[in-house]
Amino acid sequence: MNRNEVELQCRVKTCLQSKRFGLGRLRVDVDGGIVSLKGHLPSFYHKQVAISCAQHVPNVMRVIDSIVVDSPSIEHRVPAEMAR
Repeated sequence: MNRNEVELQCRVKTCLQSKRFGLGRLRVDVDGGIVSLKGHLPSFYHKQVAISCAQHVPNVMRVIDSIVVDSPSIEHRVPAEMAR
């Protein structure tokens, strides 16, 4: 990565870390103005926050989303009385 890409990567990581949803653990790769986000998050909401955050960093031309949303186990999706 060149200096501009390293600076852009740092700005995106700073934005993600500022959201306090564990977004700072995502991997951020930069190629020109194209930012790739990779990793696992617990919900689609967190994923959307991460993508939006990266899109609003100056000089980001495009965001490639490779974030995986971890599905909660069935115990967390279905009330206990219905899971029997």
